[in-house]
Amino acid sequence: MSRVRTRLEQYKAEIEKKSQYKHGLPGSALDIVNTLLNDLEQDEKENGWIPVKYHQISEKERAEESISKNIQYMLDCKMPDDGQEILVTNGETTWQDTSFIDCDGYYLDSNYDWIDITAWQPLLEPYKED
Repeated sequence: MSRVRTRLEQYKAEIEKKSQYKHGLPGSALDIVNTLLNDLEQDEKENGWIPVKYHQISEKERAEESISKNIQYMLDCKMPDDGQEILVTNGETTWQDTSFIDCDGYYLDSNYDWIDITAWQPLLEPYKED
């Protein structure tokens, strides 16, 4: 529920900054509740999945960052660590894969292209009894 936590921390900081609001919340309580409900709904929809977002590399980016011609897209989302075991989905199928990083960027052990992946998530830690 990171969005809910983030939103609540933002409200707390705002309240603490504005001494006139020490005894009440900024805005209407209904607005705050609706915002939190929308954030919670988004968290539930993603259910731990991290959507894969990317954009086509512009010529300006290519020149500024010395990106080779064979790389067409730049990933714009949180990405797994090198060698990390993850779950990936293309929206129809879900499977376990391994993410790697090399000089050309990120790639998957399964040879799927990241732009064909809808979302990914870290594997859960294995269950251990005390």
